[in-house]
Amino acid sequence: IQNDGLLNVTDSNITNSHTPAYGYGFTAHLGSTLTTLNSRISGAGTNNPEVSNTKGGLVINTTDAVIENTTIYSDENYINGLIISGANNQILASTITLANSGTTLQRGVLLTSSSSGNTLINSTVNLTSHYGEIIYLMENSTGNSLQENTFTIQGNESYGIRIRGAYENDFINNIINVSGDNSYSITMSD
Repeated sequence: IQNDGLLNVTDSNITNSHTPAYGYGFTAHLGSTLTTLNSRISGAGTNNPEVSNTKGGLVINTTDAVIENTTIYSDENYINGLIISGANNQILASTITLANSGTTLQRGVLLTSSSSGNTLINSTVNLTSHYGEIIYLMENSTGNSLQENTFTIQGNESYGIRIRGAYENDFINNIINVSGDNSYSITMSD
C-alpha cells in the first residue's frame, strides 16, 4: 500500500496459490491506511530491508493501522509474522501462527527501533520453531503496550519476549508458554 493509499480488508482470505509458496509482499508504507477485520493472511513473506536475513509477513510502516480479528499464518523459513515500524497501530483479538518446525529464526511480532505507541491486545501468537522469538522489541522501541495476550512457543533456544534496548513498554496480564531446552520466557538486554 503506497503513500496515501487506502486498503480495507474485511471477511477475506489472502493467500499464495503457488506451490511451494514463495511468499508475497504485504506492506503498508508510511502515509498509507490499512484496516483488516475478520480476515486471514497466509503465506506472506518477502525479503525485509528492516532486518537483514529475514522475511516480513505483514509489514506495517505506517501509523494508525487497525488489525482486528485477523489470522496471520506462515510455515516459511526466516519469517516474521508481523513487523511494526510505525506508531499508534492496533492489533486486536488476532492470531499469528508460524508453523515451521525447522531450525531457522522465526519471530511472531517484531517491533523495530522506529515503533512506538503500538498496542497488541487480546491476541494469540503461536510459534513452533527452534531459535524462535514470540515478541522481539528492538533498540529504541518505546511506548508499546501488550495486554491480555497468550504467547506460546515450542522449540529449543527460543524466547517468549525478548527486549533489547527498548524502553517504557507495558506488559500487562500476558500468558507466556515456553517449552524447549535453553529457552526463556522473558529476557532483557541493552
